[in-house]
Amino acid sequence: MSKSDETFDPLLEVERIRTRRAEARRKLYRKSRLDKYRAELIAMKQAGADRNETGRRILC
Repeated sequence: MSKSDETFDPLLEVERIRTRRAEARRKLYRKSRLDKYRAELIAMKQAGADRNETGRRILC
């Protein structure tokens, strides 16, 4: 509860808790260092390359 002179409203408290939990669950998308190679990585994957092969392409 936000103030001591307010009466306790269980429905309001449950809604506040659910809102806070939903905000905490949201995933923030952070840019990956590999985002700029996305098209090339997808093309290599579709051509049959595995993770090691795509990794070697990026590192070289």
